[in-house]
Amino acid sequence: MFLIATTSQVFNQRLQKEHKMKKHTFEEIEACLRECKYFWETQITAHYKPEPASEESIQEVEKTLGLKFPPDYRRFLLKWGFLEFCYTYSHEIYGIVHDDPKQDKYGSVLGLTLDCREYAELPEHYIAFYSDEGDEIWCIDTQDPDERVVVWDFFGHYLARIVIYSFVDMLYQFAANERRVIIDDQGWLLDEKNEEYEEVDEFVWKNLV
Repeated sequence: MFLIATTSQVFNQRLQKEHKMKKHTFEEIEACLRECKYFWETQITAHYKPEPASEESIQEVEKTLGLKFPPDYRRFLLKWGFLEFCYTYSHEIYGIVHDDPKQDKYGSVLGLTLDCREYAELPEHYIAFYSDEGDEIWCIDTQDPDERVVVWDFFGHYLARIVIYSFVDMLYQFAANERRVIIDDQGWLLDEKNEEYEEVDEFVWKNLV
C-alpha cells in the first residue's frame, strides 16, 4: 500500500523542520508606530481609523465564525481594531471596524473570512485578514501557536505559501518599514537615501510545490 501525503501534511512536515519562534513583541510594534512621521495622520484622515474593539464585539464575531481568535490577533483587535499600512505596503489588517461586530464590508475580518469560506473553500481554522487584489488571501493559521501567516489562493482553493512564521513579526515588519518613510516635494521615498526595503528580507517565503 502506498501512502500519498496531502498538501497539508507536506506543509506541516516542512514547518516542523523549519519552524522559528517569534522574534518581536507588541511593545516593539508600538515603539515603531510612535516614531512614524506620517502613519497616524493617514489613519486619522481615513474612513477606517484605528479604534479598539471591545471584548463583547470580539466574542460576537468569534461566535459567528465558530472559532476563537488566537492571543496575538485578539490583542491586535483590542488595541487597534483595524490598521492600514499606507506607504510601504498598502496592506490593510482587517479586524472589527468602529467596534461594530456586524459590519461585514471593507476592513471586516468577519466579512472577508465568511466570503472566503463560501467562495474559496477556505478551511475553518484560517482567519482571512487581507485580500491581495482579490486572488491571494492572507490568513492567520489558528492551529499554529505563533499564528503563522499563510496565503490561500482564492480561485485555486489551495494553500499557496507561508508569508511569515508569526502574525506579530509581520506587524513589526510593516511598522518598521513605515517608520522609515520620508515624504518630499515630489511625493514620498522610503528614507533619505531612497534605500530598498531592507527588513523585508526577513520575510520567509515558501512555495508549496
